[in-house]
Amino acid sequence: MTKMYSISRGDVLFIVLVMLLVGFALGAAFAPEKIVSGENAKAPVKVEGERVVEMGIPAIDMEGNGVIAKLITTIRPGTGQVLVNINDVFAQFDTQLSGRSAARAVSNVTLADLSSVDIIYDIKVNASIVEGPSAGASMAASIFLALNNIKSADDVMMTGTISDDGSIGQVGSVKEKAGIAKKEGARLLLVPENQSMEETSTRIKTCKQVDAVEVCNIKYQYGNMNIGSSLNLTVVEVRTLEDVIKIYTKGVPTSS
Repeated sequence: MTKMYSISRGDVLFIVLVMLLVGFALGAAFAPEKIVSGENAKAPVKVEGERVVEMGIPAIDMEGNGVIAKLITTIRPGTGQVLVNINDVFAQFDTQLSGRSAARAVSNVTLADLSSVDIIYDIKVNASIVEGPSAGASMAASIFLALNNIKSADDVMMTGTISDDGSIGQVGSVKEKAGIAKKEGARLLLVPENQSMEETSTRIKTCKQVDAVEVCNIKYQYGNMNIGSSLNLTVVEVRTLEDVIKIYTKGVPTSS
């Protein structure tokens, strides 16, 4: 005669609990080693007092005219706040976001933990409205310079967006920005990749006499011209924040 065994609800819960504990133990034993990342892998930044960097950035107002804005970036002991102040100017929301992306880019590229400092951007410009995120790369560069006590050269300017990973994105009106940068004393303008050249077109007219009628044909020849060539301005393309840092610390690389 077969003996029947009954399992209570408590027994079932106990068995399930044991199986879960065994699973966790096996998982911990055979799981790959966790790579330290994020803020734990970054070196804490410590500053005493305030560090201030000023630089000019070419911008475009709402009428499409080139203007030079003065970016004043202050680093001071704090709690990781990022503030953007634009005196007497309406700042587009993406300009505010650029300031935060710039801080994250510097942190990610240089492995610096910025949670113990505050970053304050003051932008002064003779315009009613500043639009677009094209100051982002300059904001990131100014943070790096301030952290390392490097003064920004007055004759170096830059335009470009910034991403959290440090990549520099394209912007508009590069020719107009180059023009105002040169007018305001820039010797070197850093621009995003593939934006140092301007597409040009040349109108070519050829005519020939057919009987008593002159027949003309119009063709356009297209090409590319360096934006800085007609301005006597050095225009250098940069892809990443690392490229910008190398230029500020080592100078513009010369071609061989």
